[in-house]
Order: sequence, then structure tokens, then C-alpha cells
Amino acid sequence: MLKRLSILVIVLLATSVQVFGQNDDDDNENENDGHLDAHMGLGFPEGEFKDAVGDRAFFGVGGGIYFPLVRKLTLELGLTYHYYWMERQEEDFQIDDPQFGEYEVTSVVNSNMMPIHANLRVSPLKNLNNAFYPYIEGIAGFRLFNSRTRISVDDYTQNPPPDEIENETKGAWSYGYAGGLSIKLSRVIFIDGRVEKLYGTESSYIDSESIEYNDNTQEATYDKVSSNTNLMTYSLGLRFQF
Repeated sequence: MLKRLSILVIVLLATSVQVFGQNDDDDNENENDGHLDAHMGLGFPEGEFKDAVGDRAFFGVGGGIYFPLVRKLTLELGLTYHYYWMERQEEDFQIDDPQFGEYEVTSVVNSNMMPIHANLRVSPLKNLNNAFYPYIEGIAGFRLFNSRTRISVDDYTQNPPPDEIENETKGAWSYGYAGGLSIKLSRVIFIDGRVEKLYGTESSYIDSESIEYNDNTQEATYDKVSSNTNLMTYSLGLRFQF
């Protein structure tokens, strides 16, 4: 896969050089100092990641900023950040304790993912026309996984115990590639669609289906699962040139 991607990048770089030679115009209106991207989309876990967290799609929003690195090769360097809501799991437990009587425990787990990446983009047709720009990217960075667990106890009194809240953040290295297409809407605004294939190192997170409440210790217990963090994302947004 990496060998094929390397060949594709070399071909696109060669195409960029040829296109630039045919369009060496100082008044090229496509030339710019950079652009901002804003996207929303869906992420689909793959492989072990899918087995660990389920096959539900993650909804996310985010964006990035790009600056030209080598204009003649239409190379750009960018930094992107996204926020994905992975899942929200809620469980209710009815406890009948001989000492404390009957009470209800509610466990809520919210899990989120935050990819932070550096992106190297090549747009081989950027110097050829000003209507649309297909591009490919190499991606490298890391992803943060945050789980917030809240345990609430309702003992049917006026003064229930305070909620127990636990936050846990784990990280994983992340890398991959992307392809997309920007279509011009006005001189500085483009509609942008992209697909990303991301590979990730192993991370661990709470298995929300394993949560149980121990009425002897008055604490919630749960298991953790570990897996790689491979992901495919599809997003649509706007690009603003400046």
C-alpha cells in the first residue's frame, strides 16, 4: 500500500511540474497565501477498532489552515484539528441493600476522539484551471481519546450523594492519506469534499457495556479494551482562500 502511494505521489508531483511549465503566468489568480478549511463528517472504525467500539459512525466537526510550501509544485503544508463524538452509553441499576434500602444508580459514559494532524497536500491541477482542484495528502500526527464517566445515585431522599465523575484521556499515534476535491463557488470560497484513511497505534478505552455497580464498595467497576485505532472518514465543508 505504501509503495503504491509513493508511486502515486511521484506521478502527481511530476504532473504538477509539467502543468506549472505550461502555465507560468505571474497573474495566475489561483495563487494565494493560504486557506482555511471547515468540515463536518462521519468516521467509521475499522478492524480491531470496530470490534472494540462497535460499528456506529462517529460524527465530527473541525478544520485546518494551509500555507503554500512550494508554489511551483503546488505543495501545501497544513495543520488540522477535528472533534468526534464516539458514543454515549447510559445504564441504570436498581439496588436493594439491606442496610441502606432501595436506591437507583445511573452510569453515563461519554467518549470522544480528537485527531490533530500535520498534512502535506499536492494539488496537481491547481495551476491549470480555477474551477476545481483535486488533491491528495499525506497525514501524520496523533489522536486523543477521552472518556468521561459519571455515576449518579438516587436514594430517594432530599440529599442524595454527589455524583462521582472520572475523566480519562489516552493518546495514539496516527498517520494515513487523504484525497479530495475543491469546487469553486466564488473567488475565495470553495466547497470541499474529502476522504481520509487513517491508521493508528494501540489505545485503550472504557468498555461501556461492562459497567457494573458494586453495592458493597459503593463504586462502579468496568473493564477496558485495547485495539488499534484504524479509521475511515468522509467529510464535506468549505474552503476559504486568503
